[in-house]
Amino acid sequence: MWRCRPIPGALDTSAYERERVAATTRWVRETLGGTDFTVVEPGACEGALTAPLRASGLTVTATEPHDEFRRRLSGRLGTTGLTADTLEELASKRHFPADAYLLAEIFYYIDDISVVDGLPTDLLLITSSPEFIESSLLPWFSGPGKGKWRLTGRRTLVPPRMDFLVEGVAYQRKRGSVGLVCRRN
Repeated sequence: MWRCRPIPGALDTSAYERERVAATTRWVRETLGGTDFTVVEPGACEGALTAPLRASGLTVTATEPHDEFRRRLSGRLGTTGLTADTLEELASKRHFPADAYLLAEIFYYIDDISVVDGLPTDLLLITSSPEFIESSLLPWFSGPGKGKWRLTGRRTLVPPRMDFLVEGVAYQRKRGSVGLVCRRN
């Protein structure tokens, strides 16, 4: 079940978030080996990652089920290549085959990781915090999910650190981000 809700972000103004988006964009392009690829990005929120991926030459279909995020996303990028599908709907409908599915920081909102088995792709590019990778994703990919997917790459995209919420006044601990490359068996 999708439970994303609007949060105060600063995805475009936070130095940490700008670094995370830039590192993720580079990693996606390097992993794919260029720009002549299609990527589906479920849970694109406001498009902080979608915009640079598209600007880098990739064809990106962004999905965002939350009305407010989808409104902001379409205001930023237009409505072309934008749907309201949840990850579960993408897996059940299988109507957006792609070279890769970019599952960026969305597993916090997914009840059952095995939903990825239904996605119409042979390549998953997953980003999440180091803690979540270790506690939930790696055990799943080495357990019940192991028969369908194999982990073929791992990279630290951004290490954890403190970031400003209000310049010089309030800080927030950012968890860091790790990228996993998973290929279908």
